[in-house]
Amino acid sequence: MIRDSLGVPLEPEEETPIGEDYYGDYIYDGDYIYNTPDGYVLESNVDRYIYENLGDSYQLFKQDM
Repeated sequence: MIRDSLGVPLEPEEETPIGEDYYGDYIYDGDYIYNTPDGYVLESNVDRYIYENLGDSYQLFKQDM
């Protein structure tokens, strides 16, 4: 890490992943995740997970019941 003359870092520290989600995407400290029976799913992947594992969503109307 490069520092200035006073020892202050000139670049931010590189983030290190703390794990991987169901899809193999890295999980970083502070990420929002869902704990599913299949493992962790990042918030950004939850729609994909629901679609692939539970099916597509649709709008329901009273007359459809």
